Amino acid sequence: GGSSPGGWAVRISGEPIAGAAPKQHLFLYLSLDTEFAPRLSRGAALGKLEVLSFQPEEGVHVGGQVEEVGRFSLLAAARTQGGDPLPLRAWGSAARHHSHLNVAELVAEQLPPQQPQQQQHQQQQHDSRLDLNGLVPSRSRLLVLQLRTSGEPFEIDATLIGGGCGAGGAVGDEECGALLARWSGGALSAEIRSRTDAFHARLASTFGLDEQREGGALRLGGSPLGEREKGFAAAALAAQLGSLGFFYGKTVVAPPPGSFSPPPPPQETEAAPLFAVVPSRPFFPRGFLWDDGFHSLVVGEWDGPL
Repeated sequence: GGSSPGGWAVRISGEPIAGAAPKQHLFLYLSLDTEFAPRLSRGAALGKLEVLSFQPEEGVHVGGQVEEVGRFSLLAAARTQGGDPLPLRAWGSAARHHSHLNVAELVAEQLPPQQPQQQQHQQQQHDSRLDLNGLVPSRSRLLVLQLRTSGEPFEIDATLIGGGCGAGGAVGDEECGALLARWSGGALSAEIRSRTDAFHARLASTFGLDEQREGGALRLGGSPLGEREKGFAAAALAAQLGSLGFFYGKTVVAPPPGSFSPPPPPQETEAAPLFAVVPSRPFFPRGFLWDDGFHSLVVGEWDGPL
């Protein structure tokens, strides 16, 4: 608020897949999706910048700019849950046909095909050939970050600072350092705990999970809600709210069943904006009108103006 630069922070926590190779890789991507908004694409770019003096040595500094949003910096760092730093590598592309829609195939192309004996060798030690090459063009449209795990649970903190840090940025080093300190590490852990507690309290209050209602307490299958069921409700609502996204583009619409014989192929609509809940992004990363009506019932109960 006020003159402070806008921004946000996110923490990704995870642990290696049990029974798989101890050295595993996690890939995260940033993409500038301006296909249907050419005005926004002018000057839009991502790039890998010098790590700032107040960042962890193994961290990454991604700089970007989008018209009507301006410059920004994304400062990311990874570590084990014990606090040992983990390196992040990067790869980027400025090609127009490279985007989030084919990022999995693009990453696979950057890595060599694996033979069974190589996979066995990697059980014991890291093979550097599985690292991305670190090349990021200055005006990339797609940027991929790679974390090589150590076999232990890990955390990644990513902090976005509006205005940008470092050379050419609108935010001075002292203020950027203070924002990073407030939005990462132990300070972010404390903020996450506080907001988690507040979320659970509001969930119980809004949906009556801990209240006696007319006709008795809320029940599931004849039994009162336990901590497991309340935890499931919290996870489901968090997935709903966390997946709210703004989209702009074309939608494919099929004609009503039986309205034409033979049925015509699905048609694309004109490009238009869409603000929708998309809780299944890995499998269905777009708005779905039928489901969104049900999603809106839940979101509306939680926050009517939203």
